[in-house]
Amino acid sequence: MTDIAEQIESAKVYLTQKGELSGCTSYIQRKLECGFNRAAAILEALEHQGFISEPDDKGRRRLQTTQSDPPPQCLKGTNYD
Repeated sequence: MTDIAEQIESAKVYLTQKGELSGCTSYIQRKLECGFNRAAAILEALEHQGFISEPDDKGRRRLQTTQSDPPPQCLKGTNYD
């Protein structure tokens, strides 16, 4: 099993490359080969870091940064296992 911090960083790369977040939970599941709960925890961590927005009234999220922005720091001491 991969460390959650590594998966969060990988998710940032994949989501930045994809450029939009439609179906992002299933996209993260496929790219990181993880289950729904892990993908949801990764998205929650990215939201807390300010990398992605909260879901709007239709459940859609937006990227809050661009590739030129420095990546936000990972949440420390967070255990999503």
